Amino acid sequence: MTEYKNFENIFNDETAGIVKTITKIAGDRDEVLGIALYGSGSRDEIGYLSDVDLIVLLKQIESHESVFISILDTLEYFTFIKKGYKYTVFARSGLLKLDILFFDMTHPEEAQLLIGGSEISLPSSILLSKDKKFDEMYNSARLRKNDAISSTIKEADSFLGYYDSIELNLSRGDTYRAFFNYNLALFKLSTIVYSINKDQKFLFLPQWLLQKLEYTKRKALVGLSAKMNAVDLIQHRGELWELYESTITNSNVFPESYIQKIARFKEYLVNRYPQFWRLIDLSTLGKIKSKIIYRSARLDTQPVQALSDFLTGRNIKTIIDFRTEIELQKHGYSQEIKNTVKYVSIPIDLGEGLEKPAENNNEVDRMALYVNVLNKKHFNNALQKFFGIISDTEYFPIIYHCNAGVDRTGIITAMLLSILGFDKTPIIQNYYILPGILKKEYMANFLDALDSYGGSREYLSIAGIDNNVIMKIKENLLIE
Repeated sequence: MTEYKNFENIFNDETAGIVKTITKIAGDRDEVLGIALYGSGSRDEIGYLSDVDLIVLLKQIESHESVFISILDTLEYFTFIKKGYKYTVFARSGLLKLDILFFDMTHPEEAQLLIGGSEISLPSSILLSKDKKFDEMYNSARLRKNDAISSTIKEADSFLGYYDSIELNLSRGDTYRAFFNYNLALFKLSTIVYSINKDQKFLFLPQWLLQKLEYTKRKALVGLSAKMNAVDLIQHRGELWELYESTITNSNVFPESYIQKIARFKEYLVNRYPQFWRLIDLSTLGKIKSKIIYRSARLDTQPVQALSDFLTGRNIKTIIDFRTEIELQKHGYSQEIKNTVKYVSIPIDLGEGLEKPAENNNEVDRMALYVNVLNKKHFNNALQKFFGIISDTEYFPIIYHCNAGVDRTGIITAMLLSILGFDKTPIIQNYYILPGILKKEYMANFLDALDSYGGSREYLSIAGIDNNVIMKIKENLLIE
């Protein structure tokens, strides 16, 4: 038996007439088992610019074209677009847009998602149902609360994955990938917030999502938009995490076990990815003891209290700073930080331009600068001081850095890893590579230059660093 339900109160008279005609013409065909509204029309949220969204259930999907043609013949259409089993029709001289999605009962998943995600609230959403098959599917989609909760948890897990990637790429200095994953994490958080507040997973176009949230929640999410630069991402990522954590813990959707999972993940983040640009524990390369020596970019991008808390929490005893006096006049540590740790300034001047962030000075001839510094007396003096410090356990744990954590820090790290027994491949991999600007060839060329002296160890010997210092460094840093 065919049942037509009353829906005239949803649309204006003209649109209601079009929908009624479509339902009548399509419903009279044997291939059609059901027709329903989804989207705004099913929620009584029709506005001046609203579309008409229809789902058509068929016995066999192969008949969708002939059914669509019969519908099209009833319309004063302007044009239409076909994508798979979905047709977008522009009628009334383009003033009315209809989306018509066809499916059959062998593949009902997409329709179920649309029905469930639409939060259908009107009894009149089902326009036609033969033998109640459409009603059965409708009720199944509407009553899948446990699945909705499961889906929300999956979204929360996805957020964790993207957030982990933010931290990983920031620690590597890869701003582009960090920015990409930041926006994916922000979108996942938006879907979580919507799902929790609306008790359904939002499954439509992403640009609609924020419009569906109440003002304060929408404002909080919009405020998390970040620019594609490391400083802005670093500043916003903490806020992103805080909103995620509060959203999860303050909802009644997530079980206690998931709250505990969040706490464990937070601990993992703190241990693996400190909040500073390009800060890397050298133990991640293997062979080196954990949490005793780190390479980094400058740390003073962070607020004084945040930096002080980090240094104290990690028990950092020494900061070694390779920046020149000119650089320190622009950026430097406060006296409070210098009172927190042993601050050692070991200025290294590679050449003009390298005081800028690596992303902004791709015109610099790094191959020449890296090699030429080997012949500078002040560089030998700097090496004596640096390697002398790391031969003394009294200074550990140590963080050493320049400005961007790339050039001076890169070549010092290369020499350190070399005397610790690392071959060229992991040394080159540890060198920060920025596509189009910093290349592995720069570090490979520097290592070749060291080979001309007989290798790093021989060069350090020429620079005045004796074998006893090297042996103490290996004893201090290498895992037995």
